[in-house]
Amino acid sequence: MNGGENIKLDEMSPKIREIYIRNHLDEEILDLTLDSAFKKVFSDEKNKWLLSFIIDYCTNLGIDYIMKHLRYKNSFVSSNNLSNKTGEGDLIVEVDNKIINLEMNRSVTETLIRKNKFYVTATDSAYTKIISNKVIDSKFVIQINISNAPRIKNTNKLMYEIVLMDRNLKVEDAYNNFIIYDINLDYLQKELYNKCKLSKREQRLLIFIEKNKNILNNLYRGDVNMKETLDNLDGIGYFKDNDFALVYDHEAFNEVVHQEELEEVTKELEKEKNEILLKQEQRHQDELEEVTKELQKEKNEILLKQEQRHQDELEEVTKELQKEKNEILLKQEQRHQDELEEVTKELQKEKNEILLKQEQRHQDEINSMVKSMFENNIDIEVVSKITNMSIKDLEKLVLENEQK
Repeated sequence: MNGGENIKLDEMSPKIREIYIRNHLDEEILDLTLDSAFKKVFSDEKNKWLLSFIIDYCTNLGIDYIMKHLRYKNSFVSSNNLSNKTGEGDLIVEVDNKIINLEMNRSVTETLIRKNKFYVTATDSAYTKIISNKVIDSKFVIQINISNAPRIKNTNKLMYEIVLMDRNLKVEDAYNNFIIYDINLDYLQKELYNKCKLSKREQRLLIFIEKNKNILNNLYRGDVNMKETLDNLDGIGYFKDNDFALVYDHEAFNEVVHQEELEEVTKELEKEKNEILLKQEQRHQDELEEVTKELQKEKNEILLKQEQRHQDELEEVTKELQKEKNEILLKQEQRHQDELEEVTKELQKEKNEILLKQEQRHQDEINSMVKSMFENNIDIEVVSKITNMSIKDLEKLVLENEQK
């Protein structure tokens, strides 16, 4: 039933409500992924074959065998229980000393997976007889989840089988007393349906994702059991159980509203995210320009001071050299030549020392500048562009500073 309208069936007269429901049921079957419909359908003896098929799809016990030995352990046919989640799960049945718990999961989260595991443990405890601290009777527990999302992210698999096993040897525990099957409807819908040829067993699972009656009737042409299942689902419970109609319809409506709200919130969050990123980008750009200006100013001042100092030093050295040169020329040309060579060596040495000090001072200034940038949370790629240093050298420089 379409939940896109603000439906208030409880405010309609019985006749109007019946017409309204019939109009909606003309085109679609019940959405079996909704809890109310899942419980109603699979708790009904008329749909025992469909339930047996789901169990056989996972366990390969055989549909006829399951039909013969299946016993219901809980029942949610009562409309009072349709909207309630209990600690037992959606549906529990027994097949020849095997307890099978079936769950419909519209989403798969860590919390839900933990809950499913709790169901397995709780079911095992509930059906194990212990007398004087000794296990007198226990049953093998099978958990079957029909889920709208993959149990394991980034995996393409229609069904997962979860058991205890040795991680290194990859060998199943010989004393396993349970197994979890997880049918992935998301994979069926996105990767298989209308994209490749499905087996007959896979086609039967489409009843969980395709609700259009005409499509299903055409899909199950020649499949007597599925055609009978469609007949059973056609208007199930609506005119015999008005409470179920209200619960199912409100649940479907709430699901659509929830989806619309989720999409709206997602859009708003994306908009806020873009605005924040834009502001951050502008702020970073402004900060970068400011830092660049400051750096350029400092660089110019340093260069100016260096130039002036170099000029002064050069003039002083030139005077000394000229004085020494004149004295040497007056005394002896040869000695002048020797002394000139010696002075040249000394000058080269002094020059090298000056250049080394300048380089060290320049490096210290770069280190200080890089440290300041990182303290101001400037991106390393931006720092690399400003300092003309590679990202690898910057990371090494940061590490050395931290060690100091």
